[in-house]
Amino acid sequence: MDQQLRLGRIVLQDTQAAHQQVTIDLVFEGNKVRTGITYFGVWEDLNEGSMCPFVMNESGQCDFGTGYSGEDRVYQFDVLTAPVGQDFQIGWRSDQYETQMKVVSITQMV
Repeated sequence: MDQQLRLGRIVLQDTQAAHQQVTIDLVFEGNKVRTGITYFGVWEDLNEGSMCPFVMNESGQCDFGTGYSGEDRVYQFDVLTAPVGQDFQIGWRSDQYETQMKVVSITQMV
C-alpha cells in the first residue's frame, strides 16, 4: 500500500551555536523523508543576519556552492536516514566541522 506523501518544512538549530539554523522543505512518505529527491534549503546565522541557500542531493550532501565564502562548501546532513521529530537531533558535518542539528519546528504544508 502506498504511503501518503506530504510536504513539510523543518527548522533545525545547531546544538553548539543556537544562533545558526537550517530550514529545509522535505517530502515525507509516512513518517520518513522520501529519498531520491533533490531538496533545497537555507542556512542562516541569526546574529550576523547572513543567509546562504544550499542544494541537498539524494545522498544527503548539502552543497552551498561558492556564494557564501568564495569557496565551495559541502556538508553531510543525516536527515534522510535519521528519524525526524520535534527536538530530535540530526548529524551535520564536513571535513572541518561536526555538530548535531536539533529540530525546533516542523510545519506541515498543504
